[in-house]
Amino acid sequence: MTPDKKPFFAGTYYPQHRKHGQYGMTDILPPIAAKWAEDRERVEQLDLAY
Repeated sequence: MTPDKKPFFAGTYYPQHRKHGQYGMTDILPPIAAKWAEDRERVEQLDLAY
């Protein structure tokens, strides 16, 4: 979520570590944090309403 509580990434379940071919939180969080740090304006402009 952004500081104003707007979600920019979502999922239903992620195990702590990769297992059974499913990404884990330890795989997902670093690239999300990097994208937020590198391109925050673009992330905040994403429209996730489907």
